[in-house]
Amino acid sequence: MKLQKDFEEVNFLTSNVVKAKTLKRMGIEVSNFDKEIPEIKSIDVKEVAIHKANDTGLNNILVEDTSFELVGTDFYETQIKQLFKFLEFDESLAGQKVVWKVALAWKIDEQIFVSQANLEGELYYPAVSKGYNFERILRVKHNNEYFMFPELPEDVLEKIHPRVLAAQQLIEA
Repeated sequence: MKLQKDFEEVNFLTSNVVKAKTLKRMGIEVSNFDKEIPEIKSIDVKEVAIHKANDTGLNNILVEDTSFELVGTDFYETQIKQLFKFLEFDESLAGQKVVWKVALAWKIDEQIFVSQANLEGELYYPAVSKGYNFERILRVKHNNEYFMFPELPEDVLEKIHPRVLAAQQLIEA
């Protein structure tokens, strides 16, 4: 099976324009997917992505799931959409260590290939105006300096963004 060739023809399914933009820059085709794919309850971001890929009923597609682990807390990390409503303004969590996890599941025929990449950082307030969702309160260390994630230059984002890194893992595999 020539996975590299197949990957060049994959469609990333999403209704999220921010996620679409990230992968379009890598040359991955994006298909707007208006149908909401039910997510299983799991703290394992890879498991959620695998189930999403299966549940589409489509072939040669790429789906993604994201989690946001608040290290040392009992927040349900794959439920970041619901959690962010509280995190955006809860400055009591400033400095809390976090791990942003992105899992990509590529379904081709009956096989599913999965990759995951992580980015460590901390919650930082107030939220910046640039960025999407929890990115606005994520501070990361790069070259021994701290930066708000959305304020990093594009060339740096392409090297550390977990969605980009997970896609590169699939391509290189």
